Amino acid sequence: MKKFLLGVFSIVICIFIYIYAVYFKGFYIDLDPQAPITSSFQIEGKDILIVHDDGKTEKLIIKGVDLPSTAVSHYAADYAIDYDTYMRWFELISDMGANTIRIYTIYNDVFYDAFYDYNIQHEKPLYLLQGLQVSEWANDSKSDAYGNEFYNSLKEDAIQVVDAIHGKLIMGAHQQKGSSFYDKDVSPWVMGYIIGNEWNAKTIAYTNEQHYPASYKGEYISTNDEANAFEAMLADVMDGLISYESHKYKTQRLITFNSTYDTDPFEYDSFYASQMLKFATLDINHFVKEKNYQSGLFASYHLYDYYDRFYQYFSDGQKEALGEILEHLDTTNLYTTYTSLLNEYHDVPVVISGYSYPAPVAVILLMEASMKPNREKLLFLHIRIF
Repeated sequence: MKKFLLGVFSIVICIFIYIYAVYFKGFYIDLDPQAPITSSFQIEGKDILIVHDDGKTEKLIIKGVDLPSTAVSHYAADYAIDYDTYMRWFELISDMGANTIRIYTIYNDVFYDAFYDYNIQHEKPLYLLQGLQVSEWANDSKSDAYGNEFYNSLKEDAIQVVDAIHGKLIMGAHQQKGSSFYDKDVSPWVMGYIIGNEWNAKTIAYTNEQHYPASYKGEYISTNDEANAFEAMLADVMDGLISYESHKYKTQRLITFNSTYDTDPFEYDSFYASQMLKFATLDINHFVKEKNYQSGLFASYHLYDYYDRFYQYFSDGQKEALGEILEHLDTTNLYTTYTSLLNEYHDVPVVISGYSYPAPVAVILLMEASMKPNREKLLFLHIRIF
């Protein structure tokens, strides 16, 4: 009897270890390392293409919605939005003509359940730009980007986010991410990954002043000679994510990091730069797609209120580097001027993955709605078009 109980106990322990290793920690054994790797989303020039099962490609023009996890009277990390609300929102998003959703981190399983069910029920699917990011504490702390809460957190998230979209993740309660059982494979509709959201420029600059390598050579992503230490760290994270998905799931998708106006790749004269607190840069042009990476890189920017006539305050060296781009720049509208500049400057597609702050009127309505029984009707005001 003791041997029997001991045997049962051993089997239970083995099962628990297996579940923990595979579904919590992403452990896997590549049983077919020579299997071909596929990619349903690829870059050709400055176009994003959908690759269909028959090999034919279709150009995708992104018309997107930035979808935070915030609900009235709840913190963002509460993930209080329910299944029916997500399904209603997806219908509204499609009805307004959008085809893509951008989210910031691993949301709770309810989001992925609803996203999966919506897409299998509709001939015209919605696509997903899946984000991963560090905590505000890590982003704004006194540590550099190679601190445990920054670099190690991104590396861990890279594994979890891949398993989450493939429906093979169990995650317990977490202060920054969702939780529960991720068992829906939404990967066919996940266009790509966006690393980070609003990087702290001070953290970037501080990292670059340390004695870290300013280059990275990877199997899928590398950097060129113009990269800085923070960009080398991002390339490491991106390369690791692509490697994990390539070897475990035999598939790849697009990838990028997010940037904003205070970390864009442009250099301004010292007085103007000091006014806008511009002292760090990130540039997707410093990243190199290796031959093993089928999918591709794109640029991602979140736009806020920008400075009028900014193009007049570039440094002399920047004006010379931009050359004809500045000469032919349409300056009739502030935001189209900036987005046109980004598009002309970059060698890859540019996606504006977020736009401005929520409008003050929306904030007021949401505050009022929190005290009304029909507040769910106003939750859509959180959604921002990009």
